Amino acid sequence: MAPLVLTLLIIGAIVASFMGIQPLASVKDKAIALITDPFIIDEEEVQALESKVIALVNEVREENGLAPLERNSFLDTLAREHCDYMKSANLCNHDGFYSRADQIMQTLGAYYVGENIADGYYSASSLVEGWLDSPRHRANILDSGFTKTGIGYVDGYACQTFSD
Repeated sequence: MAPLVLTLLIIGAIVASFMGIQPLASVKDKAIALITDPFIIDEEEVQALESKVIALVNEVREENGLAPLERNSFLDTLAREHCDYMKSANLCNHDGFYSRADQIMQTLGAYYVGENIADGYYSASSLVEGWLDSPRHRANILDSGFTKTGIGYVDGYACQTFSD
């Protein structure tokens, strides 16, 4: 029911904006974007999703007797940059991982680095579930050698970086 109401409101806003009714004309671009790409979320929602991913990962670690990961802003930056790259390439990949790993080692003095990536997930819980269902991604999440993490999320592309 709620999606139908939202759709009708968006259609009404678009019609009204094309008729020049103010202030509805100011929402025309946002309404069109919602219809053509229903997964657009604003920066506040992205930050909430990223924080929730870290919280869920740490819950799993604690359930398995491991210390929680400390969120690191440098690792966040690298993860977000890689998400931007994956979006522009329209491809989920680990391109440039060794360069990111070298930056992490140089900047944080780390010896041990890992990375999880994904695309097509639009909630924190589905993203973490997807990683936990993959043996390699799960291994990174449950690796006791990792103590720091960063997260990035851009339009369905996600990257979590790990270091000691």
